[in-house]
Order: sequence, then structure tokens, then C-alpha cells
Amino acid sequence: MTIRNRIAFQFSLIVAFILIVFSLNTYVRSRQYREREFYDRLEQRARTTVRFLTEVEELDRNLLRVIDRNTLITLYDQKVLVFDARNRLLYASIDSDSLAVPLTLLAAIRQQGVVRTLIGERQVFGLHALDGKTSLTVVASAEDRAGHAELDDLRQTLSWGLLVGISLTIALGIVFAGQALQPISRINREVQTINAQNLRQRLDEGNRRDEVAKLAFNFNQVLSRLQQAFEQQ
Repeated sequence: MTIRNRIAFQFSLIVAFILIVFSLNTYVRSRQYREREFYDRLEQRARTTVRFLTEVEELDRNLLRVIDRNTLITLYDQKVLVFDARNRLLYASIDSDSLAVPLTLLAAIRQQGVVRTLIGERQVFGLHALDGKTSLTVVASAEDRAGHAELDDLRQTLSWGLLVGISLTIALGIVFAGQALQPISRINREVQTINAQNLRQRLDEGNRRDEVAKLAFNFNQVLSRLQQAFEQQ
């Protein structure tokens, strides 16, 4: 492998690593923010339902369901369930046959007070509330389809950006490495023209500041000593 290709390869690896770390960090943080924001919305709905059921005595539960349907249109397939201490269903935001909740989840909510978990594709927020002597266990759940769609778009965007970025890095790395090594190529061409008949010829030392100029200077010193040796002979 030539020095130019080696430099381009190493440069591409470094930039690719930086792009991958940046893309993964962006995706993970976006996913964490989406989950946290969605759980906060579920928590707000659960606490609101508890306040309605405990503080507004004259509120009809059918009316509360109407309120749920009109305020939760942004959450796909949301369910808000309220159980008493005996696991009896006191309130459900929808009329459905699929209202079963694992007893282990209800026990965990009562023990921990607040639970955030996943059941399949559904995010679940559980809250244990005490109203005097009344124990209420609220389970709010929904699917964040809009959030998943946004994450899919972000993942595709980052993947294409990563692919294009690495491709450009490889191409530019080869170009820049070739430009950086042009002085060495020039020295090679000049060295090939030097033989025993023209030992007085010297390499172009340039500005005498960078490494290539120092190499040319040192090579000229060697030529000077060789010339002196030939003259002595």
C-alpha cells in the first residue's frame, strides 16, 4: 500500500469513527427524548384522570370518556384504566374487551408508586394514588406511532448522511494525500536525474521550514560530501 493510500485510509477511518459516534449519539438521545416525552404525556393523563375521579364527585364517567376521546387524539390507541385495591376495574377510558392488565404490573405499581415500562409496542405508565382511605391504581398506555415514524426517518437520514460522508471522506482523503505528497514526488523526480556526471546539481530546498524541505537540505548535504569525495579521488 502506498503512503498516499495509507494516509487516505487512516484519515477515512478517523472521520468515519467520528461520524458513527455522532450519528449514534444523535439517534440514542432522540429516542430517549421521545420515550421520556411520551411517558410524560401518559403521566399527565393518568394524574388528570385521578383528579377528575377523586375531586369532582358529580362528574359522570361517561362524560370523562368523552373528554378523553377529545383530548387524546394525538395518542394512538390510548387506554386509561383505574383499579381499586382489589384489582376491580373502576374506570376505563374506552369500551373494549382488551382491558386486561397483568396482576404483576398492578402489584409493582402499588409497591413502587410509579412505573414506566413497555408491553409489546405499548408504552405503559402506572401510578398508585391514595385518596384518603381509597387506593387507586391508574394504568395509562398507548402506542407512539408518530414517534416511531420520526425515529425511522431520522435513522434513514443519518444512515444516508453517514454513507455520503464516508464516501466523500475517502475521495477527499485521496486527493489531499496526493497534494500533500507532491513535494516528495518532486524530490524523487529530481533525485532520479542526479548521477556521477552532475553531482553539482542540488535539490530545491523550498522554504527550509517543513519536513520535506529539511529532507531536501539533508540530501543536498550528502551530495556535497559525495562531490568532495569524488573530487579528492
